[in-house]
Amino acid sequence: MRDRHALLGALEADGLKPADASAAPDAYTDALAHAIHVYLARTASALVVLQAEDLIGMPDPINVPGTNEEHANWQRKMACRIDEIFGRESVRALLRDVDIARVVARQG
Repeated sequence: MRDRHALLGALEADGLKPADASAAPDAYTDALAHAIHVYLARTASALVVLQAEDLIGMPDPINVPGTNEEHANWQRKMACRIDEIFGRESVRALLRDVDIARVVARQG
C-alpha cells in the first residue's frame, strides 16, 4: 500500500494523476495505466518497454515466479490479434504520449 501511495504521489507531482485515481488495490483503471506508462517514459532511462498485455489491459501476469505446474508461465495467448491491439485508439494515444515523453526526456 505504501508503494501505491508513493506512485500516486509521484504521478500527482508530475501532473499525471487521473482525477479518479485511488489508493485502493483494485482501483486500476485505463487512465491510471496510461499515466503510469507516460510517467515511466518521462524518466531518464535509456530504454522504456511496454508490454502488449498491458496495452490491452490483460490483468494476469505472464510469469509467476515459483510456479511451474500451477500456472502456464510464458505460454499465455494474447486476448486479441495484433491488428486489433494497434487498431485501438487508446493504444495509439498511449503510444503517441509515450513517444512525446521520450523525446522530452532525451532533451532533458
